[in-house]
Amino acid sequence: MGPVIVALEFSIIAPLVHRLSFWFIHHVSHDRMPAPIVISVATVCCVCPTASAVAMLLVRHVTENFGAVWLAALSANFPVALGWQLLVAGPLVRYLFPKLNRAIARL
Repeated sequence: MGPVIVALEFSIIAPLVHRLSFWFIHHVSHDRMPAPIVISVATVCCVCPTASAVAMLLVRHVTENFGAVWLAALSANFPVALGWQLLVAGPLVRYLFPKLNRAIARL
């Protein structure tokens, strides 16, 4: 499942997320919301439904009542993914990556 999601992420989802995020930041957000937050929310909004659908097909082999099972999985996965991205993964990556880049640059 991982390689399928990564392939979809890099080929389709990432360009879509960046277009949606920056369109929202420049045209909709009147208070100029921070770009990392908008990008994080847009990423979860695009990746979570896609990953849930791929999991339904590849892992659970759901073909009957796909829509109902997918919505049930999505309703459980989405709040957890959004919370994880906004509260743990996003801040951790934004904290660690600059430090790693500086450490690598010094080598």
